[in-house]
Amino acid sequence: MLSNNVLQSVIDGLKAVTGRELSVLDAEGYVVASTSEDAPDLLTPEIRDFVSSRAESIVTEGRRFFRAEGENGDCYLIGAAENDEEALTAARIAASQLEGLMNAYRDKNVKESFIKTLLMDNMLLVDVYSRAQKLRIENNVPRAVYYVEAMNDPETNTSILEVLKGLFPGKEKDFVTALDEKH
Repeated sequence: MLSNNVLQSVIDGLKAVTGRELSVLDAEGYVVASTSEDAPDLLTPEIRDFVSSRAESIVTEGRRFFRAEGENGDCYLIGAAENDEEALTAARIAASQLEGLMNAYRDKNVKESFIKTLLMDNMLLVDVYSRAQKLRIENNVPRAVYYVEAMNDPETNTSILEVLKGLFPGKEKDFVTALDEKH
């Protein structure tokens, strides 16, 4: 799942370009990001039916919603407050953008999981090369591993992990991961 900050950033950028009010709802109908302060949660049967259907869009509460689905099954609804052609185009663009982001985050998480499994030595050597090739990770390049051990304080461990992840934002070849299952 994408963070609410990422979702908010995407629709804020689209509002700056299109001038249209947009909102993003999760699959339950709760607003997770919006360019308007009065975007209502829509916990209605119509929204739940739309999420499970294959329909392209739905109009409810005077708003048109489009679905953005990732390959792993995550689903968001992108709504336009207005119902004119420009607003609908902005919502369609937002849905397409979110689908691309969800798939990119999924790919990053799959690679991170592979690296974690590799570091924990939970993979057969014969599987390492084939899985690395499928994930488009080069196998004949120099690598470095930094092992950081923090005090046994969950808050400290979480903040250290976030600081380290901030050192390598958005890079495809750098992985920051916790090796225990708590983080």
